Amino acid sequence: MYLLLGRPRRLVTAERPKPRCILAAAAIIFLVQAVSAFSQSQQPVILVHGFGGWGRADVPGFYYWGGLTDLEGELRKQGYCVHTAAIGLFSSNWDRACELYAFIKGGRVDYGEHHAALFEHERYGETYPGVYPEWDKDHPVHLVGHSMGGQTARLLAFLIRHGDPMERSVSGNDCHPLFESGGQWIRSITTLSTPHNGTTLINDIALIDGIIKAAMVAMATVVESELFPDFDLKLGQWGIMRYPDESLSSYFRRLRESNIWSEDERDFSLWDTSVEGAAQLNERTPADPEIYYFSYANEETRTGPFMGYQIPEIGMLAAFVPGAFFLGSYIEDGTYKTDESWWSNDGVVNTISMKAPFLGSKDRVVDFDGDP
Repeated sequence: MYLLLGRPRRLVTAERPKPRCILAAAAIIFLVQAVSAFSQSQQPVILVHGFGGWGRADVPGFYYWGGLTDLEGELRKQGYCVHTAAIGLFSSNWDRACELYAFIKGGRVDYGEHHAALFEHERYGETYPGVYPEWDKDHPVHLVGHSMGGQTARLLAFLIRHGDPMERSVSGNDCHPLFESGGQWIRSITTLSTPHNGTTLINDIALIDGIIKAAMVAMATVVESELFPDFDLKLGQWGIMRYPDESLSSYFRRLRESNIWSEDERDFSLWDTSVEGAAQLNERTPADPEIYYFSYANEETRTGPFMGYQIPEIGMLAAFVPGAFFLGSYIEDGTYKTDESWWSNDGVVNTISMKAPFLGSKDRVVDFDGDP
């Protein structure tokens, strides 16, 4: 069962509108406090970034969780045990779930022998020291996922509970513990602006390509190699690694030229965040009875004149404006039909999709009344 916490509107103040990441930070503080309210101990809270996100130390001075404010640091001062995950920026939810497991528990990332062979990439990834090595069913964690991070958290919970029969069959005694079935190690999953049912923005590949290119150029301008020589996109399983002394602009250009951006690639973020890909994930990962689920939906658009389409609110970040116009008027007549109820959005994800899984899902959704 998913408890829908609400739909926060854009933060309105006497000052100029705050960036979207700052609003997200304010919402996350509330969510972490809500999660901790019913926790019986100082169980760790793991912040899981979304598509294109980064770890706490990847861009010193500017944080995915908090912008100019170090949200993890602020929450630690309040007594919470919080860790910011650093996993693949553009990888699939499967690959990111494997990395998230290793980030928390520690050890070398194992994407699975069968999975790696099926999608023709490396089986093993980087080795993490582990932020909570004692993690098991008696020492659970809370996961807070923003955007695609919410999907990643749900898939990780499913693998911990059920494992994967194909991996067990193929690997035998060499099967990684993540793919063995067992008890549940996650106490709660809180999602913020997650495309539980995908985003129709994926249907305009040209627009997605333009947004990604613009983001990469902007990041390369701010985060150049001489400042952050170790910044990495964590796509080593695909053989896309940064060369010594290579500039970020060159690194990003090689990434964009890779075949993984193909519309036919099924082990990548573009498929996972599509309506069809998300429905497939929903069908596979029903809500676990031992996990509390909280979701938070938001929007940054309003109804425009004449046609009734959704248009961006004043203050939306410029990079999201083209997506907001596209999402605000798009209707798809395909396997999973969309209509005007999908028009409200935040420039990246349809608001209706953020509430909870419903395409391919039988999970129940209720408005949160304060009692989990």
